[in-house]
Amino acid sequence: MTWDQCLINGEIPTLACLEVVIGKIVSFSSWVFLTALFVMIVIGAYQYLTAFGSEDKMSKARSTLKFAFIGLLIYLGSFLIIRVIGLLFLENPEQLWQINLINPN
Repeated sequence: MTWDQCLINGEIPTLACLEVVIGKIVSFSSWVFLTALFVMIVIGAYQYLTAFGSEDKMSKARSTLKFAFIGLLIYLGSFLIIRVIGLLFLENPEQLWQINLINPN
């Protein structure tokens, strides 16, 4: 659903517009989260490459990379849960694996 479809007479928003707003918030937060994960992976890799065998620096880099990949797994799990809920209650079955973060409907 788009913003224009949820308006009455093209002017008055309805409760259906809440779905559009929440979709935009989820899309934006997904981009922020994925950007933060990318930055964490780059920082962890840089720390690991510049550790030069120092055990303290290598363990700090491993910890950063570990938490970045745990965050990625949590993100993918929550995305899958949201898509399954959408499949069961809201959408058509053929849209389960359709990913569109740039322009969500």
